Amino acid sequence: MAPNAGVCPTCGFLPLQPDEPQSDRSPRVEELLRCNHPPLDVETLDLRRAVRNFTGIVTELDEKIVKVKEMLHKLSLARENAKCRLEDARKLLHPVRSIPDDILGVIFQHSAPSWEGSTPESVLDSLSPRGAPWLLSHVCRRWRNLVLSSPNLWTFLRLRLDAHSRHITPTQCVFKTYLCLERSRNRPLSVCLYSTESKFKDHPVLPLLQASAARWKSLKAILPPIPLEYFSGTPFPILRDLQIGVMPTLANNVVTTFASSSSIVSFKCVISISLEYLDLPWTQIREYAHTDAFQTRNLKALRKMTRLHKLDLTVGSTHARITVPIPLPELRELNLTELPQAAPTHMNDMFGALEMPSLAYLSITFPQLIDRSMHFPPSHYALGNLTKLRISGNPVGHSDNIQHLLAFLCLTPNVVELRLELMALIEELIDGLDFTKTPRLPRLRVLDVSECTIRTLHQAELTAAGGNSDGRCLEKVCVPRWVYIYARENYRGALDVECGFALDDDYSDDSTESDDSTDSDSDSAV
Repeated sequence: MAPNAGVCPTCGFLPLQPDEPQSDRSPRVEELLRCNHPPLDVETLDLRRAVRNFTGIVTELDEKIVKVKEMLHKLSLARENAKCRLEDARKLLHPVRSIPDDILGVIFQHSAPSWEGSTPESVLDSLSPRGAPWLLSHVCRRWRNLVLSSPNLWTFLRLRLDAHSRHITPTQCVFKTYLCLERSRNRPLSVCLYSTESKFKDHPVLPLLQASAARWKSLKAILPPIPLEYFSGTPFPILRDLQIGVMPTLANNVVTTFASSSSIVSFKCVISISLEYLDLPWTQIREYAHTDAFQTRNLKALRKMTRLHKLDLTVGSTHARITVPIPLPELRELNLTELPQAAPTHMNDMFGALEMPSLAYLSITFPQLIDRSMHFPPSHYALGNLTKLRISGNPVGHSDNIQHLLAFLCLTPNVVELRLELMALIEELIDGLDFTKTPRLPRLRVLDVSECTIRTLHQAELTAAGGNSDGRCLEKVCVPRWVYIYARENYRGALDVECGFALDDDYSDDSTESDDSTDSDSDSAV
């Protein structure tokens, strides 16, 4: 065969075809094979001699091929055996086998569903074999024994009652729910119930749940009123955290299921509901959240919660005029969120309606929209006890937003920690945060702008500070060196920096040292 015979002229590779045996025929043999003439007498003798010789050669090569195939078979078996032993050794040396049971139990606890992650959009409920802890108990005998001996893995019960009819029968639902309750071994339970249909008031699992109500410490119920009323008269002696979302098909009667639950201290409206259909022990509530701040029933309930410590409100399109302020003497934390459909003044009106002399933490979230004005508490509002402040929004959405923000910061002289989550940290705002030139935030110790997008590199250049090449700060902020700064710059992918300044170990808040001190012997950059 010619050296380049069969080579592809485009790619230069040989085609995928069987190799032909190389021939060393003489020209005379080639000539005789192309015709039907007999060979010469001399050639006949040579050909007969070749028949005798090559018959033995072929027989000898056949024997060698058989031996080589036997050797190849033995080598293949030896390789498979070695490969099997290698895989066995790797499996036996896997790190998961060496994890102690107590650490493995902690891992299982993190993999199991929890109260914090219980959302209506969750696909799996507590009866699904594809989720923990059921899935963990089917891996091996050791894992099963550990799962069954860990009652904390079974203390969270989430039931999507309207989805069960498509996957399991009511009898199976009752049986698996009973297993969860039995394996939790009388531990306090966190229960989440979801349903969109009132017919589940006759579901056979409800009596089983009612029998375990004495162990409920947390309950999230997104149900129509009728299934919720099923638990009326049931005692909840340790129920502390209650989250309710009643479906739109509201009944005319008031749901009194939790009216006598004296241990409830936290209540949250998961879905905007009319609280006139829900009776609760409002005077003992310590934490409260509602998705419609100006709802009339919500405002009436707020006046009853005199012991409230934490309040989360969402300001929407609903608005009501509040002539008499709502006193919240013990409130320490307030989280306000303004929706895009809310009027710009609604947030300001809600501030003016609340009297919070003990407020220490304030979080304000504005819509990150263009052409949106940010309204803060009025100038006469007392925020002297405020020590932590978080502001989220779009400062460039309106021309007055920066001035409103800087003016508001002047009303919070005792803030120690400031967190800004802004869409843009522009030069005007950075200049306004120059604490060496303005009286804003004289007690500030932590400035967190890590969630802000800095518009231009020259407006907030990150430079070395204090002679330490590892310590960097926002140059134009010009903060005193005892302020700890978190900053992250993402400008054209050039920088991704976290930096800060830490206090000396012997620093005390009672120190009489001047706030604007920049002595070179002060705190070193971190």
